[in-house]
Amino acid sequence: MEDDQDETVAAVREVVAAHGWAVKGVGPNIAYTVGLTEAGLPELVLIGVRVEVAARVLNDLARRSLEAELTPELLYAVGEFRRPVGVRAVPMDVARRVLRYATALYGDRWRVWEVVPGLTDEPPTV
Repeated sequence: MEDDQDETVAAVREVVAAHGWAVKGVGPNIAYTVGLTEAGLPELVLIGVRVEVAARVLNDLARRSLEAELTPELLYAVGEFRRPVGVRAVPMDVARRVLRYATALYGDRWRVWEVVPGLTDEPPTV
């Protein structure tokens, strides 16, 4: 990694250490958590929603998933969407290429679920 990227990874590590997770944006419409892996949980990604909105949703879901098991009931009533959201597993070959801070911090030792507004299926098995 270049020096600037190393500094950013260090900054993400500091946020994770202080708060339990961080939310990172990729372009204007992709945001994801980094740090839930340390609690044995999948990272979360939200695609197709402005990063500012996605960050609020992901922060809410990250906080709630650290407080209780991620269940379908937990995924309902995410205030920003005012409708249920669901999750589905993301192929790791895709995740590693796009969610680079999670890859930088955890190598191959992480997994990710995509948060999907309106999807009401059961969460993927952990």
